[in-house]
Amino acid sequence: MLTFRKPATLLIGAAMALALTACGSESSDGDAGSTPSTTTSPSGPATSTGTTPEPGNSGIVPDATWAGIFKRAVPPLASKSDKEVATAARKVCSDFEAAPTKETAKTILQGAQSGLGLDATQAQIFATGAITHFCTGQSGAWTTAAIG
Repeated sequence: MLTFRKPATLLIGAAMALALTACGSESSDGDAGSTPSTTTSPSGPATSTGTTPEPGNSGIVPDATWAGIFKRAVPPLASKSDKEVATAARKVCSDFEAAPTKETAKTILQGAQSGLGLDATQAQIFATGAITHFCTGQSGAWTTAAIG
C-alpha cells in the first residue's frame, strides 16, 4: 500500500497543478489593449509584456491564487496567510533546486510535516504543488526523487 500511496499522492498534486493551469488560462479577448499580451515560447513559461515571472515560476496563476487553492486542499494550511504558504513553497523549490536528490526530497517532506504541521500525504501534495508551480523545470526530478 505504501508504494501505491506515493504515486497516488504525486498524481493528486499534479492534478491540482493542472487545475491551477486551467484556472489561469482564461483569456480576455474582449479587453484588447487593457491587459498586457501573453506569449508562450517553447523554451520557457508564459511571460507578460513588461513583466517577468520569478525564475522558474510557472507564471500561470498569481502566488495568492495558488496559495488559496492549496490552503483549501490541505486543511492545516488554512490558518496560515497566503504569503506564508507561498514563502514556504518557494523555500521547497529553492531547497530542491540547490540539491535535487532523494535525500533533499526526504528532508523537504519532513520539514513540511514538522514546520507546517502536515501529515505525510499532505506534505507530499504541498511539496509537489510547490515544485510544479515555483520551479516547473524540476518536476521530473522531484517525481523521481520523491517516489524513488
